[in-house]
Amino acid sequence: MFAVGDNSKCQLAQSPDQAPFINEPIQVEILPAIQKIACSTYSTAISTTGDLYVWGLGSFGKYPAPHRVSGMPGRAETCSVSKSHICVMDSDNMAWVWGYNDKGELGLGDYTTRTAPFPLVGLQEKGITHIQVGHQFSIGFAKPKADVRIQDVALIRKAPSKDHITNLGIKTIKRKSIDSKSTSEGATSF
Repeated sequence: MFAVGDNSKCQLAQSPDQAPFINEPIQVEILPAIQKIACSTYSTAISTTGDLYVWGLGSFGKYPAPHRVSGMPGRAETCSVSKSHICVMDSDNMAWVWGYNDKGELGLGDYTTRTAPFPLVGLQEKGITHIQVGHQFSIGFAKPKADVRIQDVALIRKAPSKDHITNLGIKTIKRKSIDSKSTSEGATSF
């Protein structure tokens, strides 16, 4: 794996005191064989054995070198990161979230920051197949059941207002009909 650019928060797995900015690719040699990466103000990598590594400065702490994340029983399959939080889907189709949660972006029904992976149990039964996170929000996609003819769309809002519904759990806030020939996936927030 190679890295280049801003290293001010150890996101390139180098000491920022020695190299806050790196303008030529360097090899990050302290990781096992990697199959997937995701980056924001910190970095993550999933090894070929399903181990998740994180490094940089984030809500989980400060790791100047890759640190293996523990606490998830399944193999990490996908990972999405934002400036504020992380979501990992494991081999058991369980979503694991952690990070800042001051806007409810973890979808756990509270605003408590988590510094370690926490299971998002309510999504497992929804058939979520992919999750993407953004700055202070998260969106997941589920394949619809054969007899379902609706597309659910929901977002976690940054702040509640009298004109909008705030989604703190797994709820549909808008439904849009789709024709019976459509094969699009449904989206839900958590």
